[in-house]
Amino acid sequence: MRNPTLAVVLAALALPALGCCQEGGKPAKHKEAPSKRERQLQKAVIEMVAAVEKHAQLKFVKPPKVRATKHKEWRELVQREFEIEDGRKLFEMSLSTFGLYLAKSREIVLSPLVVAPLIKQLDEDAPRHKRIAVMHQKATIAHEIVHALQEVHFGLPTKLEAAEEIDEILRYKWLLEGHAVLVEELVAEGELGLEDFMLTGPYGGLAIGLDPSYVRGRNYFQHILRTKGMKGVHAVLRQPPTHAAMEELAMKPLPPVPKPKKKADPTK
Repeated sequence: MRNPTLAVVLAALALPALGCCQEGGKPAKHKEAPSKRERQLQKAVIEMVAAVEKHAQLKFVKPPKVRATKHKEWRELVQREFEIEDGRKLFEMSLSTFGLYLAKSREIVLSPLVVAPLIKQLDEDAPRHKRIAVMHQKATIAHEIVHALQEVHFGLPTKLEAAEEIDEILRYKWLLEGHAVLVEELVAEGELGLEDFMLTGPYGGLAIGLDPSYVRGRNYFQHILRTKGMKGVHAVLRQPPTHAAMEELAMKPLPPVPKPKKKADPTK
């Protein structure tokens, strides 16, 4: 899930069939053409799936299912997922949570606050802050897409759902959110042009907040990425260490970013 404080399909959308029939000669039911809102979101999802696969160095077997919600449904979903009874807390969580990956239904569900900026047609001379808002919402989609990828390759969301002991819950929470933020950061800076994403973006200048799994989890994976590369990241996701080991490494200063290797000059 994407909460900094704390489909490729929109419900398998397809263009309407033209003149198709079911077996037995009965006319097939025509699917409604996707709305402008759905097409715009679908375009953003396709773009982010490709970006996530590139930077995570993992592939989907089939495109993830992504669904947009309206405000009432979103509030009901947040209330159910976080088991919130207090009305004020529900209001705050509905605003601060941008997306959820639901392990049981294996779908990504997005807040209407994420979708709204994506469906606006910006002019070429649109203000910079409006363009940045769109880029940040794309990064949010990328974060949730990473969770879907984690399920496909490592079953992590399902393992978190099944965890009962606090150490196991924290272990998988750090793996899920730390890895998702790592890839989100790579996408934000490498594909969306959002420089210094962790300092200027939604994670509050690397603030820990109420849930350290996002920022400290990201720091842990930065250690692994800088010392062992993306293969090392995949190895950790496959056979994770204890939560205590991850926390210990995350608190250490990050090693320098490795310099890209120079290709040998074939003419020499």
